[in-house]
Amino acid sequence: MTKYSRAEDFLIGTSFAAALVALIYSFVLFSVAAVDWGIFLFVIGFLFLFFLGFALLVPKD
Repeated sequence: MTKYSRAEDFLIGTSFAAALVALIYSFVLFSVAAVDWGIFLFVIGFLFLFFLGFALLVPKD
């Protein structure tokens, strides 16, 4: 298992929280018919989670 520094743990946790907030808020915007902003935040949240997952799967040397 790869050991991360405190700074990396903080960035990973912050990125994960930001992605979840963006995804949740995108569904709120969908429900109030602000579909354009909802789609934008959904894509941003999904990309955050995608790149975060990619960063965690790549082994560190």
